[in-house]
Amino acid sequence: MKTSEQESNHLAFVARTIEEVSGVPASDVSPEKLLVDELGIDSLSLVEITFTLQKVAGVEIPEEEMAGVRSVADLVDLLPADRSF
Repeated sequence: MKTSEQESNHLAFVARTIEEVSGVPASDVSPEKLLVDELGIDSLSLVEITFTLQKVAGVEIPEEEMAGVRSVADLVDLLPADRSF
C-alpha cells in the first residue's frame, strides 16, 4: 500500500510524463481525470506514456492491465509502491 507521500510522488511523475508525451500541462493532471475524455490523450500517446512509465520505473505492465486504464489514477496504481521517481 502506498503512503500519501508515495502517491503524491507517483502522481507528479505520471503528470510530468503525460506533459512530456502529450503536451497536456502537468497542472491539469489530477487522479480523477479521464485520459481520453477529459485530457484528450489519443491511443498512440497513451502507448508512449505507458512505455515511458515502464522504462523509467523499470517494470513491465501487462497488456491486460493496460486495457483497463481509463484515468490518471489507474496509471498511478500501476507503479510499484516501493519506488520513488
